[in-house]
Amino acid sequence: MKEKDINLRRYDSVRLTHYTNRRNVGAIRKGGILRCALSLMSDRERKGWAEKARRDCVLLESGAVLRDQSPLTERLVFSDGATLAQFVRYLNGHVFFWPDRFRGKKCHDSFRAKYRRPKNVGLRFGFADLREANPKAEFLYSPYNSGSMPRNPKESPRSLCLFQPLQSRGSERLVEIVVRGKIRLPENTEVEDDNGKWGLFF
Repeated sequence: MKEKDINLRRYDSVRLTHYTNRRNVGAIRKGGILRCALSLMSDRERKGWAEKARRDCVLLESGAVLRDQSPLTERLVFSDGATLAQFVRYLNGHVFFWPDRFRGKKCHDSFRAKYRRPKNVGLRFGFADLREANPKAEFLYSPYNSGSMPRNPKESPRSLCLFQPLQSRGSERLVEIVVRGKIRLPENTEVEDDNGKWGLFF
């Protein structure tokens, strides 16, 4: 077994949650794929989205809906000299998951309490199942809630290399697990209903 696989297996018992706008559920169920925001946008949309602060909900030409509960601002500190527009494009090139048993659980619980209904739907699955469904995927992590605006921007500087390989994580916090581009959902993916109960998605 490769060292990479051995290092990733320590997360196999972790459960991941992804939230999406309710209007996207049909397309996700049909294709079985979660896609990053950039892959859902036209060239014009990509340019416009990157040049301005994100808004709560945006309907794209493709029919998909993008959401953001806490728009980023120019107050962010970038350790590599990046601009806000570049960083937004960087974020929108990834698919995000919140891991339980780590710092991500706090973010998940906060989002669920404030923003889940009626617009957003939760999808969850085990990391081991996601890894099995995507044997060639590169899993990355972030020590911050990368899409939120920190209270003190200098305490959690952002950059265009914020996401690092999950298998190389040491003692750093784990808030998000992400993948670039797109990823296939496991067959046993669960979806959260309006009453907060989970059932099979497919």
